[in-house]
Order: sequence, then C-alpha cells, then structure tokens
Amino acid sequence: MKIKSQKMIYFKIGFILLLILLLLIPNGILRSLIWERQSLSENTKDEIAATWGKAQNVYGPVISVPYYYDETYKDGSVYRNSGWYHLLPQNLNIDGKLNPEIKKLGIYEAIVYEADLNIDGNFDLNELEKIKHKEATIEFDKAILSASVEDMSGISKDIKGNIESEEFEFEKGTPISNLFHRGGFHYALNLDQDKSEIQFEFNIGMKGSENMSFTPFGANTNINLSSTWPSPSFKGRSPKSEISDEGFTCSWNLNEHNRVFPSAFQNDNAKLISQSTLGVNLIHGVDHYQKNMRSAKYAMLIISLTFMVFFFFEILYKNKVHPIQYSLIGLALSLFYYLLLSFSEHIPFSYSYLIAAFGTISMICLYSLAVIEKKKSVIILFGILIGLYTYIFVLLQLEDFALLAGSVGLFFILSTVMYLSRNMNWYDLTTHTSAPKEEFAS
Repeated sequence: MKIKSQKMIYFKIGFILLLILLLLIPNGILRSLIWERQSLSENTKDEIAATWGKAQNVYGPVISVPYYYDETYKDGSVYRNSGWYHLLPQNLNIDGKLNPEIKKLGIYEAIVYEADLNIDGNFDLNELEKIKHKEATIEFDKAILSASVEDMSGISKDIKGNIESEEFEFEKGTPISNLFHRGGFHYALNLDQDKSEIQFEFNIGMKGSENMSFTPFGANTNINLSSTWPSPSFKGRSPKSEISDEGFTCSWNLNEHNRVFPSAFQNDNAKLISQSTLGVNLIHGVDHYQKNMRSAKYAMLIISLTFMVFFFFEILYKNKVHPIQYSLIGLALSLFYYLLLSFSEHIPFSYSYLIAAFGTISMICLYSLAVIEKKKSVIILFGILIGLYTYIFVLLQLEDFALLAGSVGLFFILSTVMYLSRNMNWYDLTTHTSAPKEEFAS
C-alpha cells in the first residue's frame, strides 16, 4: 500500500510537469494574439497619420545656383556642361514648439501634434568658390532657396519669411527634383554676386504624428524644441534636455564636424543629405501591449509556483487534488492573461491588472475551498497568490531594474521553498516529520 501511494505521488509530479508544458500552448496563442492586436494598433496609427500628418523631418534650407561652362573637344566640337551648385547654411537656428494631442479611432489611439518652427541663419557665398569649376559661369540671378519636410500634406499654413529683410513666400515644389527625397518648396532668388553673406528667416506650421526630426544642414546648427508632452524619447545625437510632468525642453548644438556632408557640393546628392537626422519621439512609455507581452513571459512562473503550493498541500496536509482539478486551476491561471489583454485595451493597465488578478485569485481560492476543504490552507493560498501577482506587477513597472528585481525575487522564492522542504523525505513522500507542517502552516 505504501509503495502504491509512493507511485501515485510520483505520477502526480509527472502529470504536473506535463500539464505545465501543455499550458505553454495557450500561452503561445496569447503571445500571438498580443502581437496581432499590436499590429492592428500600429495600422490604425498609420490611418490616423495619413489623415492628419505623418512623422515629420525638416530638410534645409539650401541655396541652389545654376552654372554652365563650355568644353571644346579635339574635333572642334563644343559641349556645354551645366548643373547646380548647392550651398548649405553656415549658421542654422531652429526654434520650435510641439503641441501634442491624442487622436482615437475605435479603441486605438495615436499621438499627433501641431508644430510651429521658426528657422533662421545665414549662407556664406564664399563657399561656392571652393567647388566652382575655373571656367564656370554662375547664374546668380537664377538661384533658388529651397527646403522640404517629410510629409508635405502636413503643412498647415503658407510658409513666409524674409531674406535680407525682404519679405517673401515659398512656392510649392522645387525645380530640382532629386535634391530632396520628398517634394519641397522653393523661392526664386536674385542674388547679388558681390555679396558674401545672405541672411534668412522663415516660419513653418505643420502637423505630424509621434515623431519630429531634423537634418542638421548648418555648419553650426542650433535646435531648440519644447512641448507639453511628458515622456519624450530622443533619437540621434543626445540633446541637453529637461523633462517633467509638464513637458520637456531640449536643445542640440552641432558643428560642421558633427554632420556627414560638406557645406557646398555639385549637382544632386539626395542620399548624402538624408543620412544624418536627430529628433524626438512622443511616446506613451511602455504601452499596454508591451506590458502584456512582458507579463505573459512570467506565466510559467506563476503556474509552476501555484501548482507547487497545491502539491505541498497534498504532501503536508493529505489534501488530495485530482489531475482534473489541477487542469482547471491551470486554465484559470492562463485565463488571467486574456482578461488582462482585453481590459487593458479599454482602461489603464494598472486597473486592468487589478481586475484580472482579483477575479483570477478569487475564482481559484473559492474553487480551492471546495477542493482542499480547509479554510486555513485557502487563506495561505490566497496570501501566496496575492504576493505572486503583486511581485509580477512590480516587475512590470520597473524598466531599468526589472532584471535585478526579478533575479533577487526568484532567489528569495527558491530559498523559501528549500527552507520549507528541508525536512521532507523525498525517498518516501508518504511519511515526513511534523516540523515542515507546523512551519508551513504558521
């Protein structure tokens, strides 16, 4: 009889391990569902951006001057070479403000903004002499000033400014099709070739989504940006920044050694111009889909520890738990993550976690009251589950220290299990000392 009981216990251990492996199936389905819902959310953001304005990047300004020179071949024929010289600013200053808001489509939402940018600086025309062909004629009277943004449909007002204190307004498009990888806008200049410097200033009002970027065209580029959004993420070169619950301010200060293209170049060089960008992403922090995915990674930990508790109840208190009952408890634990995902799409993640955890713990404890038939054991189970779900919730809130807290927590859990089971006779689980029972119950 004793041997039969021992075999039943080892059979139960084997079944529990098999059940944990089987419960990986709903966990895998859950992760696929999270990924699917997250993809649908991203697609919805793209739809909102298409009607409002996509992520913006500001390129420019650039002065482009046409040139030509004649080349005579040995046979006496003459070929006229022509093209554009492009000049980037010596100094470029951008002061901008982002006014963010949340746009919703169904249950999904996207961060959009209206941006107001004031751009000023100067061009050093002497830079053209460094690349000018010795025989070239530069047509200063046909020069153009051009710039571009990533999504031209997001321009919300006419782009006006002044050059050398003379007011002007940009026209849509640019005659140099390949200078920017997007369209652009331009203004026809009538440059005085005797001048060595050109001062400019203009203002851009635009709409965009989630990201605002700049390409640092100036030999000296200064960018100052502010917003009421409390959680920015900077990309490219790190700026000087101040971040609070009321918003953020940031500034970049770059010189010609920080950029990847020259002050002046010949003909089109769009790939060169689009290489170096910096800017800011307006983010929600870790969104609820990322938190759901992270919580799903702890599913096996909670299931394994919960099964371990029931197994200890069986060994220490002689409370028999049927394999079917283990299966139902495992399914209840797995259902928690589906509840969490469903609620978090409608209400804040913290409240979703509280509701899903309370519902799951209540269901398991009420069911265990009928299975174990001892209130004291159920109270112990309730406390353990509360502790586990609280521990996982704390881990989800930690980003920088999640690994450290997780490792320390697992060390503590394993130490507790080893301590409580130190007097158990694993060669004969049908008998054991009373010490573990008293300690576990206490």
